[in-house]
Amino acid sequence: MKTGMMGTFAAIPTPFKNGDMDEPGLRSVARYVKNGGVSGIVACGTTGEAPSLRGHEWRRAIEICLEEAGNLPVIVGAGSSSTEKTVEMVAEAKHIGAFAALVVTPYYVKPTPEGMRRHFEAVVAHADFRVILYNVPDRTGVDMDETTMEALATDNRVLGVKEARGARPDRTQQLVGVLPDGFSVLAGDDEKARDMYKKGARGAISASASVVPANMSAMYYYHYVSTVTPDPGLAAGYATAADDIHKKLSKKLFKALFKETNPGPIKYALWKMSYGALANELRMPLAPVTAATAAVVDDALLDVGLI
Repeated sequence: MKTGMMGTFAAIPTPFKNGDMDEPGLRSVARYVKNGGVSGIVACGTTGEAPSLRGHEWRRAIEICLEEAGNLPVIVGAGSSSTEKTVEMVAEAKHIGAFAALVVTPYYVKPTPEGMRRHFEAVVAHADFRVILYNVPDRTGVDMDETTMEALATDNRVLGVKEARGARPDRTQQLVGVLPDGFSVLAGDDEKARDMYKKGARGAISASASVVPANMSAMYYYHYVSTVTPDPGLAAGYATAADDIHKKLSKKLFKALFKETNPGPIKYALWKMSYGALANELRMPLAPVTAATAAVVDDALLDVGLI
């Protein structure tokens, strides 16, 4: 039987400097989120600009995160629109030593539910490795339905799903109702994470946790403790603490960090917080945030006391 994943997993950016991957910068970010109390590190995902990473950089980024993570699990973004290529990436992530692969639904090609199911079954079977599904239709143009997810969840190597379909607030409750107990629904939309926890999500794969790892980790921790504490008064207090963190971050920060395409605002925020030690550099076709967005991010960072 699979072990359910739970907690806050920080989806971290890949720092660049003068066109190359900034290895010391990546180590710095990995240490920062680890010290912030996250449950694991997600490398080479959307926030990590995975499509722009060269093959040797992708492998090196995984190695660096494993070196810095210590006992924390490292989850690796390893999806593409090609089943064969995805199998190769997931097998490589396994070989390097990752805990699991975060595999996005095949983007652009828009497979049918049958094609989607076959894709993930082939990836899991041929790579023989732990997989977390990643459903983000706003980015990929295709949505994984509940029936497909339920079929895939019967394989013990499929640990859960990063669910980022923000248009359906009832989605979490529906998924929790049909999926096995050991299968974890993880929030993929930071602003909706608190509500998803209340409806049964067991944590989050969070880009915002790269900027506020302690806050994001505490929000889930307080929620979890509120659900297992037998004392109603204490439970209510922990739930209120989780709500308070969500309100604080929702006031300005969440909107600021996603005002432009991720990870633009997050890289700007880390550059600002590090006083320029981390470069505010992205790879094309992404571009640094506009001056207007930078001002919004500055205001949000001030609001939560980070600058």
